[in-house]
Amino acid sequence: MKSLPSLSRALLAATTMSFVFPSSSLVHARRNIFPAFFHASQQPLGPPLSPSRVLFSNCRKTSPRRLATIVSSASKSDILDYMLHRIDLCNSVPTSVRETLVPFIVDDRLVGKVRPKLADILLSLPDAPFVERPPNDAPRRLSFSPALSSPDARSSAVAAAAASLRDSGIISGWRDELLPVTPALPCDRAAFLIERAAAPHFGTVSFGVHVNGYVADEAAPGGKRLWAARRARSKGVCPGMLDHIVAGGQPAGIG
Repeated sequence: MKSLPSLSRALLAATTMSFVFPSSSLVHARRNIFPAFFHASQQPLGPPLSPSRVLFSNCRKTSPRRLATIVSSASKSDILDYMLHRIDLCNSVPTSVRETLVPFIVDDRLVGKVRPKLADILLSLPDAPFVERPPNDAPRRLSFSPALSSPDARSSAVAAAAASLRDSGIISGWRDELLPVTPALPCDRAAFLIERAAAPHFGTVSFGVHVNGYVADEAAPGGKRLWAARRARSKGVCPGMLDHIVAGGQPAGIG
């Protein structure tokens, strides 16, 4: 890991991933995280870049030392402006895409959204674990069959569906890691559990824990340095890019 200056009193700490990933890696990550939106993610979003965004566009593929030099010459407002810009890019979904997504409803609660083609595939699965409510009407809503009334039964149905999607090549990067489907953590009991690689396809909310580390250094701006790790080049998402020192999704049954 490399040690960086404190980056204007740790403004970077709140959104490291939005800041340090180059645009090409961000698009790659979004393709895995938001497959329904990927075709639009490569298009320019929002107004032309402000001067601060142009400044930071030069550090998308750079060394930690060069990144520290660029950041040390920027104002706090410039850094924050660029961070918010990157967050906006991650959260921007074109209306033409958003309006086609099919809500996934469980116990009268929205738990996710799926692409229309995926909804059609789920509705055609053997034993009909998923149903459309109301049938043949608009707007479409996807739900579990009434026979699947318990979290365990729903988890089993989703596991079988995810495995089928994996075998057909729709889902890749299988993790063998289950995530709880819940609106917030902590939760006593999730609506159901879902394979981590399948969660983006179902549009469910995922949770993660990210840790930053600091080292006291009187010679550094602000008296601190921020540790930045580099992801392994074998990673399926953003290989070789800078990252938090510890980070990961929150699986079921832990914490």
